Amino acid sequence: MKAVLYEAPKTWSVTDVPTPQPGPGQVRVKVAQVGVCGTDLHIHDGEFGAVFPLIPGHELVGVVDAVGEGVTREDDIVRFHPFDVFRREITIRGSFAEMTSFGAAIDALRGGRVRTDGIITHRFALDDYGRALDALRNDPTVHKVVIAP
Repeated sequence: MKAVLYEAPKTWSVTDVPTPQPGPGQVRVKVAQVGVCGTDLHIHDGEFGAVFPLIPGHELVGVVDAVGEGVTREDDIVRFHPFDVFRREITIRGSFAEMTSFGAAIDALRGGRVRTDGIITHRFALDDYGRALDALRNDPTVHKVVIAP
């Protein structure tokens, strides 16, 4: 699968990486869209405790497409609100990819589709990640951009 992979601060590429497989109590999510925000700019610069190599991304919408042992549902649409990250013991790093895997604690976040009208000003393909960073960093009218793998 394709993903944005940072080898070091400011050193990234869109490259093929192994598709994650869910372990016990985990799900894999096929990422539909992921937001790019100020946190991602800090990670790009090597801040916020970034440990390299890494696949960034933490604001995602997607569909559960595989489950690990002990998890029984697939096909749920899931989303993560960035503020939920600080209240839950889950990790959703690695969302700038076509798929990601993390704990089944997402049950609390299941729901319908997430409306993004009014907050998303620009949309980019995964291969245009650099343009997404530039828009977010250099255009004062841009507050949120979305990557759609």
